[in-house]
Amino acid sequence: MKKNILQTLLLGFFIGSLSAQQFYTAKLDSLMDVLEANNKFMGSLAVSHNGEILYSRAIGYADVENKKEATPVTIYRIGSISKMFTASLIFKAVEENKITL
Repeated sequence: MKKNILQTLLLGFFIGSLSAQQFYTAKLDSLMDVLEANNKFMGSLAVSHNGEILYSRAIGYADVENKKEATPVTIYRIGSISKMFTASLIFKAVEENKITL
């Protein structure tokens, strides 16, 4: 239940940030601090607009076993979940007639 509430709040925050005229890094830092304090997120986040990076932060470990902390430039190994995202983007491009199967 708490996980669903947290995810909803996180999604609402990002949607609100996208429509806002100003980008509040302090609010995003506050959210990321809460996630980090409660061990609810591990990874890197970057927000950009028109090619300009507005926010970049990493939380957790790049290597948990060796306790190596993540940085905004940490390169992560991705797994099978990336295939679903790729397939979704391909079918979205097909729907928009940008490519054909």
